[in-house]
Amino acid sequence: MNINKLWKPEELNIIKNNYKLSKEELHKLLSNRTVSGIQHKASRLQYNKNYNWDDKINLLKKFYPTENKENLISMFNMPWILIKGAAVRYKIKRSKYINYNLSILETETPETYYWIGFLLADGCFCITRKNSYALSLELAGKDLEHLIKFKDFILYKNCISKRKRNDNCGLSCHDNKHIPNIMKKFNINPNKTKYPPDLSRVLSNTNNDLIFSLIVGLIDGDGMIRKVYKNSNQITIEQDRSWYKNLQFIEKFIYDYCKVPLENAKTHYKNTNSMDRNETAILSFCIKDLILKLKKNANVLKLPILYRKWDIIVP
Repeated sequence: MNINKLWKPEELNIIKNNYKLSKEELHKLLSNRTVSGIQHKASRLQYNKNYNWDDKINLLKKFYPTENKENLISMFNMPWILIKGAAVRYKIKRSKYINYNLSILETETPETYYWIGFLLADGCFCITRKNSYALSLELAGKDLEHLIKFKDFILYKNCISKRKRNDNCGLSCHDNKHIPNIMKKFNINPNKTKYPPDLSRVLSNTNNDLIFSLIVGLIDGDGMIRKVYKNSNQITIEQDRSWYKNLQFIEKFIYDYCKVPLENAKTHYKNTNSMDRNETAILSFCIKDLILKLKKNANVLKLPILYRKWDIIVP
C-alpha cells in the first residue's frame, strides 16, 4: 500500500458522497488507503471547511466534551470524523469523564426513581465556575456495595475514588445535557438541603409506584431504621426544617399507598440547638404493619434497597 500516493478525484468524490459513513465503512470503499489517511483527508476537504459552524458552535462547545458519539452524530447530522475535526479547529476538548450513561436517570422506572430519591438525600448536584453541570455521590466505606449498585446502574466505567482521610468512597459525573434535564424535571436546587423541591408538585402527575420508589430511596439516603422493642421497628427521616411540607406529603402518601389508616402522625419539628434555635423536621413510622408493607412493596418493585438498613426489619 502506497500511503504517499496522491488522492484521485474519484477517491475524493467517494468521501464527499459518503461523508455520513464511519471511517471504517469508508475504508471498505477505499481499501487502498489507511483509516487514518481517510480521516485526515475528510477533515481537510473543502466541503467540511465550508460547513457553517457559526450557528452551531455553542452546541458544539456545550455537548462535545461530555456527550457520547452516537448522540453527537445524530445532533449534527454528520460523521464523527467531521465533528472531531471541527472540535480540533475550535480547540474544544473531550472530557475524560464520559464513561457513564446518565440518560438512564431520565427514564420512568421504579429503579430510576429510587436512585433519584437517594440522590436527593446523599447526592450532590452542582454547577461549576465554567457552567459545567456535575453530579457526585459519596458514601461511607460500609456502603461501598450500594455505591457499586449505582455505578452499575449508570454504566460508570471509571474507578470509584476512595478518601485517604476517612473510609468514604465516591464517584462523580460531568454532563451538560442530562444533569440539567434531571435538575429541571425534579426541580433540584444545588442547595437542596435548604431549598428542597416541592415533592407534592413535582410528583403530581407521577405514577404511585414511582413516587413510592423515590421515597424508599430517600429513606435509604437520609432515613434511619432501628429496632425499638423486641418485635417492633421504627423508620425515621430527619431533614432540615425546610423539608417539613415534603415530610408531611411523604407521610400521607405512605399511609395511603400501603392502605394503612393515618394514625398517630409523627411529623414534627425538633430543636437541635437551643442557642440559635435551629430546627429539623422529623418523620417517624412506628406501626409494624406499615413498616412490613413498606419492605414488602420495595421487594415487589425490585428496588436496590440498602440491605444494611432493611434487614433489621423482621416479621
